[in-house]
This record gives sequence, structure tokens and C-alpha cells, in this order.
Amino acid sequence: MYIEKLVQDIGKNYNVKVATSDNLIQVAALRNGVLRMSANELREEVEFINKQIQNTLETYGRKSFYRPFNNIDKLI
Repeated sequence: MYIEKLVQDIGKNYNVKVATSDNLIQVAALRNGVLRMSANELREEVEFINKQIQNTLETYGRKSFYRPFNNIDKLI
């Protein structure tokens, strides 16, 4: 119940996005004006952003492989 209470308390006053595949938490988030995304959507967004960062680094001549969330599948 922690997430549901938290979105109820801060959802109307702050820009909040909840990433969960739990349908009940998604409904609670939407009910309280909080944006929601599934765990799969979060993974896709992180992978997309990682690609953008990698492309930017390559554009500026860096060969570093920036992957702060390289093990994202283990986190979700």
C-alpha cells in the first residue's frame, strides 16, 4: 500500500510517473493524476535513451560505451 498512499499524497501536486506492471497500482496512479508506464515501457525508454547517449558520444568522438543501465533486465 506504500505506492498507492504515496501517489495519493503527491500525485496532485507534483509531476510523477509510476513504472509498474501491477494493474492495481496503475489504476491508483491514474485515479490520483499520476502518469504511469509498464515495466516493459520503462525498459524500452531506458534502452532508447542509452542509444541516444551512445550516438551523442560517438558524434563527439568518444568511443566510450556509456551504459549506466546495461543490466536493466535484472532490475525489472
